[in-house]
Amino acid sequence: MLIAVISDTHDNLFRLEKALKEIRSREIKLLFHCGDIGIETIERLKIEAIQIYAVCGNGDYYPEVEKICKNSNIGIFEDIGEIEIDDKKIAITHLPAVAEYLSSLKKYNIIFFGHTHRKSFKLLNNAKLINPGDIMARYNKPSFLIYDTIKDSIEFIAI
Repeated sequence: MLIAVISDTHDNLFRLEKALKEIRSREIKLLFHCGDIGIETIERLKIEAIQIYAVCGNGDYYPEVEKICKNSNIGIFEDIGEIEIDDKKIAITHLPAVAEYLSSLKKYNIIFFGHTHRKSFKLLNNAKLINPGDIMARYNKPSFLIYDTIKDSIEFIAI
C-alpha cells in the first residue's frame, strides 16, 4: 500500500494543493499528517476522497481539532497515532523526542514525525525514524514523502 506522509502545513493551502495533486495523480488513498496542521488545512482535507490519520502538533489545540474532525475522513490523535498496515507497525507523532522515545519501546517498524521542518531519515533501535519535511517551506523547499508498505521504501517528493 502507498501512504502519503505530510507535516507542518501551518495552513499553507497553496502548497498543500500541490501535494494533494501529486497524491491524487498516484491514486494514493491513505495520508498521514505529522502535526502542525491548522484549521483551514483540516477543513480542506475533509473534502478529499482519502482516509487521513493525523496527530496534533505544538501549534494545534487538540480539543478544537478533535471536534472539527468528528464524523469525517480524518482520524485525529493528540500526541501519538498507532497504525498497523501490511504487517508494519507504524507510529506517527509530531516531536522528534517523542519519536526517539517510541523507538526505545522497540515495537514499531517505522515512526513518522515532524516539527523540525526538515526532511530526515535515521535508524534507531531497529526503527526507521522519518521526517517528511514540511509543506510550509520554512527552511527548505517544501516536501512530503510516499511510503510503500510492500517494498518498505520511501520516496521524498519536492513540491
